[in-house]
Amino acid sequence: MGLPPHCELAPDLHSMLLYETGQFFVAHQDSDKDDAMVATLVVTLPSAHTGGELVVEHQGQSKKYRG
Repeated sequence: MGLPPHCELAPDLHSMLLYETGQFFVAHQDSDKDDAMVATLVVTLPSAHTGGELVVEHQGQSKKYRG
């Protein structure tokens, strides 16, 4: 992430989103919630599902995660 070696990252819970069957999150760009925010941490718990994928784009590169 380009941080100096002496930096430490600490997660800070801002919000937790839970989705029910048929719900989804539309494409968007996260906004900083704090001046010290450098990234968004996404946690996906194991569960049976079909369809959908998480797409992360940064500086012209794209990665897809299907879980």
